[in-house]
Amino acid sequence: MNSDNKSGDSNQIIPWGIFAGCVIAFLCFIYPKCLLPAFVSFSGFTSDEGANVFAAFGNSFGALSTLFTGIAFVVGGLAIWLQKKTLEATIQDIKEQKEITESKTYLDKSVEYADKAYQILGGEKGQLTQDRMAWVSAARIIKRTIRLSENITINAHKNIYEAERDFQRHNFLELLGFNERNCIDFYHLAGSDDLRKFLEGKKPENKGFQHAMVPHQFFATVYRFAKFPENYDDPLTSEKGLNEEELELIFLSKGQIPLLRYLLFNMHFTIIGEDLLTRLPMIKKDKTPVTKGDECQKSPFHKVSKDKVNQLLDKEIERFAPYVLN
Repeated sequence: MNSDNKSGDSNQIIPWGIFAGCVIAFLCFIYPKCLLPAFVSFSGFTSDEGANVFAAFGNSFGALSTLFTGIAFVVGGLAIWLQKKTLEATIQDIKEQKEITESKTYLDKSVEYADKAYQILGGEKGQLTQDRMAWVSAARIIKRTIRLSENITINAHKNIYEAERDFQRHNFLELLGFNERNCIDFYHLAGSDDLRKFLEGKKPENKGFQHAMVPHQFFATVYRFAKFPENYDDPLTSEKGLNEEELELIFLSKGQIPLLRYLLFNMHFTIIGEDLLTRLPMIKKDKTPVTKGDECQKSPFHKVSKDKVNQLLDKEIERFAPYVLN
């Protein structure tokens, strides 16, 4: 049962507990002193008879009064206890909601400012900026982004942020030229062409050109934010390759035989230097069937001639032909 239901039940019980306590208190203290004499007066008893009746009733009610007083005390105490528990549950709910709200705010702002740093560095244009001040601003924002992310406390928010960080790492590493297609030139972060002129023995246009160069410390801040940490929990660590059923579905998909050939090549072949190795058994003259792909994963690699690749792949794909007939 959640705290909202508990609070609702407690709110229903408390008024009835207080009401019951008041009724019992009324019976204990008001009835013997006020209502009973009126009852005697209207019943026709004489004063002496009424006094005797009142005395007898008073003696018997005295014991009940003590009992009722005890019950009233217990009910009152229970009402106070329930009130305390309700208050504690309400305070706890407020604290939890505050934590969720704050954690969500830190999550949103961490993602937002990381994106701003990426934009400042030239992410929108796809061109890494040479401007020193842009690097200064981006490095500062990244440092503050890291501090903000450390205040994310809710596990769900932490998991979302880790997924977002993978996306950010991809963007930043690509912008920094670590995709092997857009590497940074030696002079790119120099801020101008003056460094080239200086190293070539020519006169720079700006004598203080070194102050426009991007310091390596700022690059380090951005790079550390972009790179994968040593203790990175890679979700792909436990990922397995395609199984027979999945390969069969690809085989049966229209026009996907070229894709299947590549996947089988990637599964069963590896390249080391100039050599091509495979796990697939060699095709013998008696045309012994090729071992199933999942079984090949347990076999050791052996060197194979490159002109045998297509033949081995064809034989491997033939394993799926019976599925078409079925």
